[in-house]
Amino acid sequence: MKQEIQDRLAQIKKRVQEATYGPWAWEAYGEKENAFHIGVAMDKHENFIEGKTETERYDPDTNIFVEDILWHHDIGDRDGATVNYGDADFITHARTDIPWLVELIEKLLASANGKEST
Repeated sequence: MKQEIQDRLAQIKKRVQEATYGPWAWEAYGEKENAFHIGVAMDKHENFIEGKTETERYDPDTNIFVEDILWHHDIGDRDGATVNYGDADFITHARTDIPWLVELIEKLLASANGKEST
């Protein structure tokens, strides 16, 4: 069991290392409800932004995306794009990696408190 945990943690670390640095931000844009953009964003003071944001592309007094990670829009017959396969791998594993990590932490905390986890 311990080796399985170490192996899974090593896989997660590799995905983190191969993904674009963060934190990441996202914004909705355009007329479509499902048009969005994910990337590395900063405010006018060059502080990183995490989570949902709004930007004005040509206004230096607002937030700005400094590196693209993923966007969704129609380009001919290609719908959406990703810049880095490491980002795609990180994103697609997040839905299972994060719950697994939360469960592991809960078990460790329960063990540290002298309780068995269920």
